[in-house]
Amino acid sequence: MKTDRFTQIYLHFILVVEEREWMTSEEEEHELYQFIHQMVNRLGHRSLAINGIPGHLHLLMEFNPEQSPDETIREIKLASSGFVNARRWLNAPFRWEPGYGAFTYSGSQIGKALEYIRNQQQYHEREQELLNSLSKPDIGGTMVNGRVLFDFTDV
Repeated sequence: MKTDRFTQIYLHFILVVEEREWMTSEEEEHELYQFIHQMVNRLGHRSLAINGIPGHLHLLMEFNPEQSPDETIREIKLASSGFVNARRWLNAPFRWEPGYGAFTYSGSQIGKALEYIRNQQQYHEREQELLNSLSKPDIGGTMVNGRVLFDFTDV
């Protein structure tokens, strides 16, 4: 960053894998995360956390405003999909879905954001348990296309 200004911008990106395909092993996942971590830093940002579950990835960085979020994510997606495809980890080409999610944090929230990203597997296990319990007929929920719908006719 330039020395004539001070910025403290924390961005949390969520990238989704096309067709929800993912790595086949923890080692491959770790290699991809390491590649992205290094790339984020080479682009002039500071990588703080990377983690995910099959289908999507969370990336927290201290963001350098000399690049736009769109430019940064475009470069990360292009390079990381090339990285995975060159290694032939999957039977089909690896691609990211178009677009991304982006969220901002203040410096005082970084600890919670880091914890959330580092504990993705546990977070999503609890989320799935909740969805499974909500979709039980005695609670009134029904799963449709991966979403819980409720029948409120008895209310």
